[in-house]
Amino acid sequence: MNNNNPFYQYINSHLTFTLFGTSHLIVLIMSLLICVFLPLYAKKYCSPEVQLSIGKAIGWIVIISWIGSVLLEIAAGTFDIKIHLPLQLCYFCNIIILSVVQHRSFKWFEVMYFWVFAGTLQATITPDLSHNFPHFGFFRYFIGHTGLVLAIVYAIVVYGMRPNKHSIWKAFLATNVYLFAVSGVNYVLDSNYFYTCAKPEKASLLDALGEWPWYIVRGEFLMLLFYVILFLPFAFSRNKESALTNSKSIF
Repeated sequence: MNNNNPFYQYINSHLTFTLFGTSHLIVLIMSLLICVFLPLYAKKYCSPEVQLSIGKAIGWIVIISWIGSVLLEIAAGTFDIKIHLPLQLCYFCNIIILSVVQHRSFKWFEVMYFWVFAGTLQATITPDLSHNFPHFGFFRYFIGHTGLVLAIVYAIVVYGMRPNKHSIWKAFLATNVYLFAVSGVNYVLDSNYFYTCAKPEKASLLDALGEWPWYIVRGEFLMLLFYVILFLPFAFSRNKESALTNSKSIF
């Protein structure tokens, strides 16, 4: 390793990230404001063409941030296929998010809705992160995670996409297919994508689920519970709309 490489020095020169420290709290507040007000603004004030352009921009910003992080690792000579392939679920979502915000694919939306709000949102609140503000790694992490939340909220508010009751099982099946596939990659590469071999070093929800492999088994049940809870707002709204339609038909 060439320690004189300026990119290597940059990657390894950073302030330690503090969970719920000042920079973390500020970025959480900013993320909340953006995720609430940008979709509402686009829905109310923008034409369909502009709405689509904003959606594309969200997706491309997320993808470019991931590409930038990979290029930085390559330039620093620290790229490692055991760490930097887009096989963590959030980073995999970074690659396919354009299917939702640009191509408006419902098949990807109904899976990514549950992936993002059951996983990515939690990863934003309790980041597995070393770099603090103003390091590129800090911005990359929150763009990659908050950007996914924003994209799904945007699809719901602006595009009118909604998961249905079948989406729960599709997402659950997709998650397990992904878990099985990534476990095979981990076996070949001796890696830990999707945390199938060990929990993240930073504090996370997995810490409450016991040691390996029990946190995976318990995580299956918890994941399904989260998916059901995440669908409830749409189940109630559908029931309400149905009730209103039926009451109007009487008159």
